[in-house]
Amino acid sequence: MSVRVSAVSGAMVDSTHCSQCNALLIEIDLYGERLIGCIECNRWTRDGWLFIHLPDGDLEALRAD
Repeated sequence: MSVRVSAVSGAMVDSTHCSQCNALLIEIDLYGERLIGCIECNRWTRDGWLFIHLPDGDLEALRAD
């Protein structure tokens, strides 16, 4: 998995914190696709409307970073 992690600035999304748990949102590059989401809730979005969950292996790799 190719993952680039960075903190999310307010310009990228409406908020810098997760609406579910208030954790800091991060931006990742998942196989060439930019996703923004919460590592704690495992909620990720491309467009701010539809949310996906990362597979356990990918989430573990993120947490290891």
